[in-house]
Amino acid sequence: MLTFSNLLLITEYGCSKKATEQMDVYSFGVVLLELITGRRAEQPETREALDVVKWVRRKINMSNGSFQVLDQKISSSSQQEMLGTLELALRCTSVMPEKRPMIQEVVRSLEALRSIADPPRVHSGELYISN
Repeated sequence: MLTFSNLLLITEYGCSKKATEQMDVYSFGVVLLELITGRRAEQPETREALDVVKWVRRKINMSNGSFQVLDQKISSSSQQEMLGTLELALRCTSVMPEKRPMIQEVVRSLEALRSIADPPRVHSGELYISN
């Protein structure tokens, strides 16, 4: 099934005849959306047959849409990190390649989210950082 996401990548590839960092960032954004929503990139069995990028963008335009797209199987204590990841994934899947972050910025953003999720702990006056 040819979806908007696939068509976008095919169009970008056709223009340059080679894979680009922006294409890789877009694909990574799709993977992030799959992880935080619990949905596959493509859902052909659904009535709407929307790819995950379109589905998320439509849901977010609704009131409290950001919370509606989060996978309910993931603990609510992780919502802050999930919302940060959602914001990053949306930037990665921007329709305009020049609006997508560079991969180094994606890495820094994920590291910042990790520090929120797993802050350093102090035990008996010593600092422990888990990896």
